[in-house]
Amino acid sequence: MGIDVTPLLGPPTGIPAVTRGLVGALAARDDIELSGWLLSARAGSPELPLGMECVNRRIPAAFVHRAWSRSNWPPGPVITGRVDVVHGTNYVAPPGAKSVITIQDLSPISHPDWTGPSIARMGVVTRRAVQRGAVVHVPCQRIADEARDLLGVTDDRLRVVHNAIGPVSTGDPDAGRRHSGGHRYVLALGTVGRRKALPTLVEAMAALPADIHLVVAGPKGDAEPDLIRSVQESGLDDRFHRISSLDDKSRDDLLSGALVLAFPSLYEGYGLPPLEALAAGVPVVATDVGALAELTQGAVALVEPGNSSAFAEALEALCSDPESPPAQLSARLSALTWTHAAEGLVEAYRLAAI
Repeated sequence: MGIDVTPLLGPPTGIPAVTRGLVGALAARDDIELSGWLLSARAGSPELPLGMECVNRRIPAAFVHRAWSRSNWPPGPVITGRVDVVHGTNYVAPPGAKSVITIQDLSPISHPDWTGPSIARMGVVTRRAVQRGAVVHVPCQRIADEARDLLGVTDDRLRVVHNAIGPVSTGDPDAGRRHSGGHRYVLALGTVGRRKALPTLVEAMAALPADIHLVVAGPKGDAEPDLIRSVQESGLDDRFHRISSLDDKSRDDLLSGALVLAFPSLYEGYGLPPLEALAAGVPVVATDVGALAELTQGAVALVEPGNSSAFAEALEALCSDPESPPAQLSARLSALTWTHAAEGLVEAYRLAAI
């Protein structure tokens, strides 16, 4: 098996985090021989499990993606070395190889205005991989439906394997409150992108008591100016805290100490932050996106994406009377581990190898 480890060069969120979890779980198995491949002009490679080899031809990813969007060059063995099956963890896989591609969401195709040119180009490469017969792995049924509609993926080449949520690490709520700057706070986690609709959350905070702070923690994204502008216009400056860089422990602490995790996103492939919060027993106000409805199965009330007034009402109600998620739901979500996900991916690899 040759797996794309290029995402591991990025910040530890989203697709990089998924890739790291899968690589670790796959490398621990004894029924596959795992190697990595990398598209980067930089020397060296990301941290990999002990003994795992990695091929890096020192070719920039953007250059190769442009070539693959127009042709079948460079072919798979040039990029990955000799492997039986290639796993493209970030939408793309090289031509001329039996392959599995992971599609976390269809935003490069369904919402190109939310992405830059390089991401939109990956949508073209994805289409070409599907046409060549790649097995498509998606993280939830909603994205599977989109893959059928937008890419024409047939059911026999489509596999739904949920991303891991657990095991959940218990944070220190007191440390989280120290990080937040306030004893009571609403937390938003993730990269600040346009589809996250964080100005909706800022607007909703106006209805909450003045002692409840807002903490937005995660890397800066293309909607950072919109977020800051909305905070200034709302007069929320004195109870707004922006944390753009944090380690895993600080993240766990912030989540553990939060009054509520808020997730007003317009579109998601999975929706990991609210699922992690629910697994940790933290109350959640979220929109009905990604895998949330599929995995919570009615145990959590979800708001229609884009309905800012309904989101504000739900947030105000839960902050007034915090209610922890059902213990049964938290336990079920915590059982979704990378070991469990790797099991499903190996089945996809076997299908691709036929």
